[in-house]
Amino acid sequence: MEGYRGNGFTCEDVDECSLTKPCHTSALCINLPGSYNCTCQVGYSGDGIKQCRDINECLVDNGGCRNKATCVNNQGSFSCLCQSGYILINLTLCQDINECKELKNPCGVNEECKNTDGSYQCPCQAGYYRPGSNLNCIDVDECEDKPCHVNAVCINTLGSYTCTCKRGFAGNGTQCVDIDECSENVCPQSEMECKNSPGSFSCICKQGYTLNGTQCDGKTNLICLTFILSKCLFIMQLNKPDSQ
Repeated sequence: MEGYRGNGFTCEDVDECSLTKPCHTSALCINLPGSYNCTCQVGYSGDGIKQCRDINECLVDNGGCRNKATCVNNQGSFSCLCQSGYILINLTLCQDINECKELKNPCGVNEECKNTDGSYQCPCQAGYYRPGSNLNCIDVDECEDKPCHVNAVCINTLGSYTCTCKRGFAGNGTQCVDIDECSENVCPQSEMECKNSPGSFSCICKQGYTLNGTQCDGKTNLICLTFILSKCLFIMQLNKPDSQ
């Protein structure tokens, strides 16, 4: 019988797959009792004997490649390729690479790393600016824009600034109000009268008194223009004393 060999009394199966190689080069040969079977390998289609054509898996649903993955057909197979900035997950899915975490210090001094889809950027940190393309980030002098109150002092710092109310004023630097020192009884004598002024105050001897050092006596009306640490630094006579 076809597919067997012997002397008629004893017959054994002929392994056509090993003797004649009857199948296509891209097919699998399976020996059967008295016969054989040719089946195209995975990724091919045909009768397995005369023809096994490559199947282009990319023509259907992009081969199953997802999220910006490119399907590349190969002989008997296919592969999913990712663009730069992506990594292939589970052979079919492209996932964005967070360069800000994966790379070591990808940005320069005074820059911050911001991950983008498939890439990353290095803008200047808050309080810094880039004077030109491909130049380093330098500090912004916020004080040039006068962000503080008119009665505050602006101090520029690296990447920021501070607003501090001037002496004699209170507030957060963006709002400064005059301190009424006279409400705190700053003048040391009852013979003195306190006069508040924006950011300061003065202690004046009351009518009929004369300032003598830090004391007022009853001779002349003088004004202490600057009173610091219980010492009068500048004195002005307001009027001549009455003659006796």
